[in-house]
Amino acid sequence: MNSSDIWAIIPARGGSKSIPLKNMKLLGGAPLIDYVIKVAKNSPEITRVICSTDHDLIKKHCLKRGIEVSSRPDHLSGDDISTLDVIIHLLQEIIDRGENLPELIVLFEPTSPFVQKSHVSECLNLMRINKEFTSAQTIVEPPPNHHAYNQRTFEDGCVKFRFPNERLNKINKQQKPKFYVHGNLRVLRSKSVIEFNDLFGLNSIGVCVPKKFALDVDGPEDFEIAEMYLSSRFIPLK
Repeated sequence: MNSSDIWAIIPARGGSKSIPLKNMKLLGGAPLIDYVIKVAKNSPEITRVICSTDHDLIKKHCLKRGIEVSSRPDHLSGDDISTLDVIIHLLQEIIDRGENLPELIVLFEPTSPFVQKSHVSECLNLMRINKEFTSAQTIVEPPPNHHAYNQRTFEDGCVKFRFPNERLNKINKQQKPKFYVHGNLRVLRSKSVIEFNDLFGLNSIGVCVPKKFALDVDGPEDFEIAEMYLSSRFIPLK
């Protein structure tokens, strides 16, 4: 491990069921992947940026943008492949070349275009200070109507609460426990990923970020919302 190195890894496969070649679809006049590329390249702590992809168009675009590319084998190109599988493959590829791994990896998802440099810095600072933590992640509190206790199942035309016992006597939002969902960024310790075969490891520290920065741009409606964010300057892009 090289403690002075911090790498950014961008997993960007070409296949997508919601939108064909989603990572290259234009958002605000630029390919979706360009937003995380820009943040990764402009974050002063990051020393190396690598995109893992299985698609030639994404590969050519990333090389043109001045970042490295790791070409995925066919068995890592399907819908059921996890981000962990991709990261492990890339790290093993680096090890096989006889190179040192970085102590920290910043994992950027192209579908989280509104991550800010300040989010990167805060997560990295926490990981430097708190050596006992194996990862850091941004999180957001979901809207009250999306709370787990308000979720329903829908089977054979019948709607039921998913957690009927837990929501007893917890009808309003003040009574419900606070839950969180993934935000827009993860920072991993290479050693932990390899040792535990897990992205988060045993101890993951959280950083709460505003909901607007954690928009997951996955389907057509998400792109429409993201375009409105940009056109209204709801999101500051730097």
